[in-house]
Amino acid sequence: NTWSEGLWGLYGLERGGRQASYQTWRDSIHPDDRERVERVVGAAAREGTELGVEWRVARPDGAVRWLASRGRPMRDAHGAFGRFMGIVLDVTEAKQAEQALRESEQRFSAIYDHAPYAIALMNHPEGALRAVNDAWERMFGCSRREALGKTSVELGLATDPDGRARMYAEIRARGSVRDWELEFTTRAGERRLGAFSFKLVDIGGRPYHLGTALDVTERKRTEAALRQSEERFRALIEKSSDLILVVDANGEYQFWSQGAVEMLGWTAEEQRGRPALELAHPDDQPRMERVLAQLLSQPGATSHDLLRYRHKDGSWRQIETIARSLLDDPAVKGVVVNGRDVTAQRLLEEQFRQAQKLESIGRLAGGVAHDFNNMLTVILSYSDGLKTDLACGSAARPEDVEEIHAAGERARDLTRQLLSFARKQVIVPVALDLNAVVRGSQKMLTRLLGEDIELLVNLQAGPWTIHADPGQVEQVIVNLAVNASDAMPRGGTLTIETHNTTVDPEGAALDPELVVGEWVRLVVRDTGAGMTADVKAHIFEPFFTTKEQGKGTGLGLATVYGIVEQAGGHVHVRSEPGHGTTFTVSFRRVHGGSPPDARPVAPAVTRGTERVLVVEDDPQVRVVIVRALREAGYDVLCASSPREALDLPEEESGRLRLLITDVVMPGLDGHALADELCRRQPALRVLYLSGYSQDVIADHGVLSPGIELLPKPFTGPALLARVRSILDRI
Repeated sequence: NTWSEGLWGLYGLERGGRQASYQTWRDSIHPDDRERVERVVGAAAREGTELGVEWRVARPDGAVRWLASRGRPMRDAHGAFGRFMGIVLDVTEAKQAEQALRESEQRFSAIYDHAPYAIALMNHPEGALRAVNDAWERMFGCSRREALGKTSVELGLATDPDGRARMYAEIRARGSVRDWELEFTTRAGERRLGAFSFKLVDIGGRPYHLGTALDVTERKRTEAALRQSEERFRALIEKSSDLILVVDANGEYQFWSQGAVEMLGWTAEEQRGRPALELAHPDDQPRMERVLAQLLSQPGATSHDLLRYRHKDGSWRQIETIARSLLDDPAVKGVVVNGRDVTAQRLLEEQFRQAQKLESIGRLAGGVAHDFNNMLTVILSYSDGLKTDLACGSAARPEDVEEIHAAGERARDLTRQLLSFARKQVIVPVALDLNAVVRGSQKMLTRLLGEDIELLVNLQAGPWTIHADPGQVEQVIVNLAVNASDAMPRGGTLTIETHNTTVDPEGAALDPELVVGEWVRLVVRDTGAGMTADVKAHIFEPFFTTKEQGKGTGLGLATVYGIVEQAGGHVHVRSEPGHGTTFTVSFRRVHGGSPPDARPVAPAVTRGTERVLVVEDDPQVRVVIVRALREAGYDVLCASSPREALDLPEEESGRLRLLITDVVMPGLDGHALADELCRRQPALRVLYLSGYSQDVIADHGVLSPGIELLPKPFTGPALLARVRSILDRI
């Protein structure tokens, strides 16, 4: 009924404006508080007790304030309690502070109870527990009820008294410890390891230990297992006899194992940061570069290869490697190479192959001897007949001489085939048109194949130039044609093709049989029986043949392989039973040379009068050479050895124009003899005679520039033509 000036202000009203804002006192109470306030006021009025209540008031300006009332009941004229007299205070700020404190306590409680690590508050210095959280209960297996007021020793949790004493000494000295590892025991008796952090804090003027703890038992076990695994792995790498390398994304060595040190001699310090290609053999570097490029661009890719690595002593080691790209592994970020030295193994394999070859030669001896005996039978029989005719004064029969000559040519061809297989034949490579060689062989092939085999020739116009010996290329064609003919006993079709082709790195990567470069290909395809995979795997091996004994030497395809490899090319075969066979021979293209239009023409005149010195240790061959030269008018000196030739009187050897010498002779070889005589007479010209190539005159079977060689066997006309050609050369 009566409001003070201050009460008007608490409600945000001016005196006299009450009725305009509130119809009753109840209207001034916030709707959420009305029922509660009315209940409290009503109870106080009925019982005549003092009134104490708080409520919110919604002021006309929209503000909400908290008010607190304290009042005393007053009696009316009839003695009933009808009104209260009291005071009203604005407690808004106090209520807000109380709410903030309550929210803060709730947040702390949530953090405290739900923290993933154990938290405890203990008295100082005795260490009695005053508060623990849920994580502490889980870690130690002990409830709050039994823990509060007791120390960890009393609870039986502290099982490392010395460690605990040192930790508390550290706390007293420094005021805190952090991640102090200490063993403890759970209430269930399990021994565990914890990481404890403690700090001295002041709460209400009293010192406490505020601590946190983490159970690090599993982490420590994992770390120990990881260390053990790492040590075991490192020991395996360090103790391994294998080569283990890591090549980074720049193609440089970043790891070099002890096995690599023992295998190649280089230390890890010497090779770390060095390009991987430096240690590869020059012939292997292009392949290694391609493989590395692939591995460094395709994470997860693998490669299996055989490469030659340079040892520190300058020798080469054959290393069988397996490489894997681990670019996407953050611990590696490169290519891991594992390898083992197979140099000794490869040497043993080569020795085994040589032993097999010797065994094969032994098996072949009967067949070769059979062929030679047939030829010698013809030669001896007809020559014996000639001797008889001449002794009786009868005229020699020309057909007998022809048969002797034909048998000699067959023997020469077989010898050349053997030499070609053994890579002992001297070759004279020239710029060559492959089409010209094929066309020159067509007539001979037609006779070899017979009427039941159709020969088809498809030559690409304008083939690139190759560098090869014409006779050897012709032998390749003939051998492949004969092999095809044997595969078609009932007739068929033989197709010979030539074409140019270019192999780029992408194509070589897709097909391991391809080699990067420009090539001229000779393709020989038949419609014969074809071959099984097992037969195909052995066809280039010396003396391997599927023919009956005495029907073939097994040298035809081995000879092809030897000729092509010696020329720097390669040969591949595709065949299936019942679907014929295709041989593809690839010769590398050469630039800067033009194929000759025709073979050299023999000089029209082969006679002469110049002085010639013949040095030959075989008396029969020497007699044949001397007789041919003297009958052609030459002034001939002869010697049976290089020493005898050097001892000739100066008046006899001073006018020499030509030296004809065998290459391989006892004592001094023909090349050394020629060097000495040419030193004495710089204008002297030299013609070498040899049955097979030697390093003194040829490099890997290829005749050195400026060397004149007449291979054995040869005929008198061939000798005279070569002598005249050399002497007439300006």
